[in-house]
Amino acid sequence: MKYWLSFCGYPRSGHTLIAAILNANPNIMCSNQLNVYADVNNFNLKHIKDYSKIEATWKDTTQVEHVPKQEILVVGDKTGHRTVVELGKNPQRLAIFKQIIQVPIKWIHVVRNPWDNCATWAKLNFLNKKKQGKPADQHKELDSVIQKYRDLNVIISRLRRSEDVLTVNHEHIMMQMHNTLELMANFLEVSFDPDWRMNVRKTVWDKPRITRTQVSWSGPQKNALYKMTEQYEWLDGYDYGIGGCSGCGK
Repeated sequence: MKYWLSFCGYPRSGHTLIAAILNANPNIMCSNQLNVYADVNNFNLKHIKDYSKIEATWKDTTQVEHVPKQEILVVGDKTGHRTVVELGKNPQRLAIFKQIIQVPIKWIHVVRNPWDNCATWAKLNFLNKKKQGKPADQHKELDSVIQKYRDLNVIISRLRRSEDVLTVNHEHIMMQMHNTLELMANFLEVSFDPDWRMNVRKTVWDKPRITRTQVSWSGPQKNALYKMTEQYEWLDGYDYGIGGCSGCGK
């Protein structure tokens, strides 16, 4: 193993898709949800080197067809949002994990259009509460999600100052697939395998899903996200507008 791969980002931003794509690469093994930073003191290095256990974390519906494995250069874990939360509360866990893993850590920061991201997240929270018979208010859910999104970006900005982080735009994996796969392969120093590219192309949707219109936005809610696109460079280029390539990032 040359690198450990960690993810950072937000719920409903597309971590699972990106991790499944990387897990299909001949030089990468990536678990779906080990949440390694949750309890680093009890982390078992032997567990992550047991590739059968890594594979067992994936559902068939979230898999990309694999290219036969060659030398494994990168091993990692898809957990993104919970990783950010854990390291926000307990930043010392990153240093502890580095001592255990004993290889450099590469980070992938998955970014999706903020309005789509927050809309999907808030709608899911709203529907889950309704199913559970709990009081549910879509406007309040959206307010809550926007605040959590803001908090996550604060922690991510700290991580980016000290760690080796590549930002991957969710929309680009569909609209700029070749370039995005090449970018990730170069960053992780793994094979840019033609069969891998073909398998990804066969699996991934033709265009990103636009969900921002599925919830009702107030003016202040929209503006809160616009302010964040101005504050954080990784959100620069996104907007609420529908049509063309609007909201695809830089």
